[in-house]
Amino acid sequence: MDTAYQKRLLQLHKLLGDSVFLVERLRENPLTQNEYMSPILSDPAILAKFPPTFLITASQDPLLDDNIEFNQMLKSLNVPCRLNIKNGLHHGFLNFVSASKDCYRASKYVSNVIKIAIGSTNTTTTTTDTISAASKAITLMRF
Repeated sequence: MDTAYQKRLLQLHKLLGDSVFLVERLRENPLTQNEYMSPILSDPAILAKFPPTFLITASQDPLLDDNIEFNQMLKSLNVPCRLNIKNGLHHGFLNFVSASKDCYRASKYVSNVIKIAIGSTNTTTTTTDTISAASKAITLMRF
């Protein structure tokens, strides 16, 4: 490791605590470079066969950039793809529906998208944008 990198890592440690070292260990793990772990690493020929895809992420998700890049990649391969970013939420927001009204509302949005994608008529009110995005037999991807 070079000195500048070590200094930056120590600065981040002061801010984030020990979790910064976990992130570093994850970056070095070969599993993070496995296409089954992250579809963004898949062969474009495989990605071009993806069904219409609807990505839902959060503005505070550390994987936000990956979702944006994956969305752009699928579109460049002519795969119908939509990306929705839930503002102010974090990765794993679906796990916090009982603790946060915003997470609860976002979970309702996700539920409606899934119901529309599978053809269920029993949905609560959704936006026109959601309906048009999901009505093409959309696959919900969460990674």
